[in-house]
Amino acid sequence: MLAKQQDRSQHSLFFSLESTLNHKHPLFILANKIDWEMFER
Repeated sequence: MLAKQQDRSQHSLFFSLESTLNHKHPLFILANKIDWEMFER
């Protein structure tokens, strides 16, 4: 018999993606240095 899977969809509403990322990771640092508004214009 298979184990019952937990419903995690509700839990995802209570945290932001940014809070789960490593703020010291080089790609995170680079992403925050890029002027993203330039691409939106």
